[in-house]
Amino acid sequence: MTRWTQTTLAMSFAATALVGCAGTAKVAPTAPTAPSADAAEVTAVVIEPTVAAVKAQPGIDTAWLAFRDQRDARLTMVGEPLLACANASAKEQSPECVTRRETFEVAYGLSTLYRVTHDPAYLDAADASITSKAVSRIDRLSIYGQSYFLALATERESTKHRTDLHATAGDVAASLETWLSEADDYSFAQRTMFGNEENAAVVLERLWDWAELNADDELRGRLRSLTETRFVAKDMDSWCPQTVDGEPENFEFLPPCLQRASAVLSVLPAERSNPWLDTFLSQQMELEPLTLSRLATHEALNFSRAVALWRVYEATADVRYRSKYVQHVEAGLDRMAQRTDAGEEIDPWHAAYAVQALAMSTEI
Repeated sequence: MTRWTQTTLAMSFAATALVGCAGTAKVAPTAPTAPSADAAEVTAVVIEPTVAAVKAQPGIDTAWLAFRDQRDARLTMVGEPLLACANASAKEQSPECVTRRETFEVAYGLSTLYRVTHDPAYLDAADASITSKAVSRIDRLSIYGQSYFLALATERESTKHRTDLHATAGDVAASLETWLSEADDYSFAQRTMFGNEENAAVVLERLWDWAELNADDELRGRLRSLTETRFVAKDMDSWCPQTVDGEPENFEFLPPCLQRASAVLSVLPAERSNPWLDTFLSQQMELEPLTLSRLATHEALNFSRAVALWRVYEATADVRYRSKYVQHVEAGLDRMAQRTDAGEEIDPWHAAYAVQALAMSTEI
């Protein structure tokens, strides 16, 4: 039994025990007493209900409450492979965890963990994993690697005002904007309709976060214009409806059309994005989490879907999307538990995606 399974079972047993106690405890009746003269001055105390306490109440989303109660413990779990990878990288052991994508995903995941947990160990590990050698090779990285570097720089600067990556990030942002805006129609459609390492919607979101951090009105204006003319164009709506995301032949590690919706919601103001979203969602199909993954890249798909589903929930306040978010995160974590139960190690790449999915809902 792994730590993942033990933690989940412990929480389940605790909830069951509470329900059992509530259902079997006998309360002796007491004689009614007359109200005191000071009764009007008694201050009411509001107690937050536990999952066990609300199980019998209709309309209570117990799955969400259980998920929320376990979220911190799960963040700690998915942080472990990231810490291990960062420590190995700092010792220049050239571990497998950083040979393919450098350390930017690992450092980004650790920086996000620091933001939501305030544990300085994550920040220290992130600092140690960002090597000058990796940063110096940024121009040789793929679009995917560069976009992750920009996300890392944004996270570090917004959370702890670390500006060590600022100058390089500015150059990367300019390069990514050129790549995004100068694509011909065919290339742009390809980059939007596939959930791979050159997904245009992810790049748009990274650029938008950078523009927001720097209060760059000119960049924000250009990105809004680009979103209006390309990401919500009628042709794109016909090429990339949400139904595409549920077709197995389109499974990679990002849900391309749901990712497009996430980017639109990030960039456009609500009065513009919400009417578009209504039309987009009217064509939807029920996305079911992946329980089996044929390819290693599929391991991240449940988590990346969850991130986009949470953005849709925030925009619509429709709890069905929150439920879908929970289901996808749970399925991704279950797959991790299966791997650890089989004696396998968790890929830090998958752990980084799990961190982002869990972190989306930490403010609630």
